[in-house]
Amino acid sequence: MKNSKSIFLKNNIEELELFSNELDEFCKINLVNSKIFATINLIADELISNIIFYSFEDKKEHIISVSIHADIISDGKDFDPRNAKPADIESGLDKREIGGLGIHLVLKMVDFFDYERKNGKSTITIKKKSK
Repeated sequence: MKNSKSIFLKNNIEELELFSNELDEFCKINLVNSKIFATINLIADELISNIIFYSFEDKKEHIISVSIHADIISDGKDFDPRNAKPADIESGLDKREIGGLGIHLVLKMVDFFDYERKNGKSTITIKKKSK
């Protein structure tokens, strides 16, 4: 890869479009194939949207820093997605509780996932091999 890229997003769901555009540009410059782009975009979309919707207890603006080389950092609540309630993938859609499926998919799609809480910030690191 030619460089890593950091993107700073506000805790606003509309910012996901900015992220997707920046990721697309980065992948084109670094010749990352469209399948890997789509996978990374889906994973990041799920993780960032969870941070936006569930991590902040106040209505203040927060900045979420995303390094395209796969670190996602926020100052929201401590939440390790690996400790989330397991998704119900057995019941019919009409009987499932909302929540958990996105995290389940993320953990299945990545080759490496790590979470660390340090100095009031949560950092998620993911790796996806270019197969």
